[in-house]
Amino acid sequence: MPTTFYVGNSADQAQADTIVVTAVAVGGTLTATINQKNVTYTCATGDTVATAATAWQALLAASVEPEFQEITWTVSTATITGTSALAGPPFTLPKSQAGGAT
Repeated sequence: MPTTFYVGNSADQAQADTIVVTAVAVGGTLTATINQKNVTYTCATGDTVATAATAWQALLAASVEPEFQEITWTVSTATITGTSALAGPPFTLPKSQAGGAT
């Protein structure tokens, strides 16, 4: 039987997290927090999950906070993806909602 060895020299991978907006309500908020710094979108009249996700992604991408600038933010329909700009360093991205759902 062959012996398997773990070498541990694989290339670092960039972390990618997804946020799926599943419901919206007028005045509801969608918030992402990194190191106690928040980016919040308040849902408006006429928002759908897709328009709310697009607006929230724009706020995330435009944030002046360094923690959010280290992440590339993209959106597809109601799914926002945050991908670390550098391979290797991890980030923690808690999401919350009040009157919406993520």
